[in-house]
Parts: sequence; structure tokens; C-alpha cells
Amino acid sequence: SLEILTMAKKLTIMSTKGGVGKTTLAANLGAALADLGQRVLLIDTDKQQSLSKYYPLVEQAPNGLKEMIQWGYADDCISTTNIENLDIIVNNDPDEYLKAWIADSPSNHIHYLASALEGLDNLYDVIIIDTIGTGNLGGLQEMAIRASDHCISPLSPDWLAAKELPNTITLLGKLEPPKGLV
Repeated sequence: SLEILTMAKKLTIMSTKGGVGKTTLAANLGAALADLGQRVLLIDTDKQQSLSKYYPLVEQAPNGLKEMIQWGYADDCISTTNIENLDIIVNNDPDEYLKAWIADSPSNHIHYLASALEGLDNLYDVIIIDTIGTGNLGGLQEMAIRASDHCISPLSPDWLAAKELPNTITLLGKLEPPKGLV
């Protein structure tokens, strides 16, 4: 029989503003897709670790985000939630060791998350990455953006959040390759 390899859709939930509902969106979108029969993986890269605590874990993996980023693969990093078809890679880096590790690493480490996710393409239909709200590129936020197919930026219906949207767009524009290199 011929096996068809499907590529997981990778979505990063990001904004340069905190408190706009990134984690809530990631958790609810993941659960809704899982309820529809999609195989979903949530990844918590936010230092607050809120997504990691959103759903009870049925089976906790011995490792999490820290090891996945450092190794470049997700073996023994995926925990099972109490929702069928919904797994998670918990943020097990409360002291932000990864922040310093990434800053002190060669630039190719920015692609470790993308490399780890490639190995999961045949296991999941959708991979959702929750990020921290910050206006600075680098670290886990840049890794998540570079590893994803699409970015979703929630915008709460208030003036302060709307005022921040151009900063989010500018941040994403910084990741575009210089003209002539595409």
C-alpha cells in the first residue's frame, strides 16, 4: 500500500502586546480542532507557562520544551492531555535557561524548533505554538514564527491593543529576506 505523507499545518499565535488572549486562543482553537477529529499538538513557549497548565495531563512526558529546542527533535517531550487528539509540549523552563542558551548559540539554532517540528508532520494535522508578547525578535518567539506556516495575531477590541498592531506587523516584516535574495 502507498502511504501518503501529510504535512502538519503549523500556526503561531503571536503579538507584540501581552494580554490580548494568545494563550486562550491557542487552547480553545486546539481543543475545537481536536473535537473535530484533527490530531493537534500545542506547544507552550511563553515564559508564563499558562498553556502548559490549561488542560489536565493524562500522561506527562519526561521532557518538554527545553529539551526539544536543545535536541532539535521532540522524542520524549510530548504529553497527553485529557482531550482526545490533543497533545502538548509543556514549557519546562521556568528559569528561562533557553533564553540565554539561544542568545549564546550560533545563529543556526534559530532553526531547531522548525527541525523538531518536521519530525512531527506525519503525527499531527495541526501544530499550534503559543508565544510571549514582546516587540523584540530573537529567542523562542522568532523560532516559532520561522517554524510556522501561518501567524495569527489576536486583537482585543480596545484602543491600546489596536494601537499595537502596527508594531506586530513591523516585527514580522523584519523577518523578510532582503530584496534580491528571494
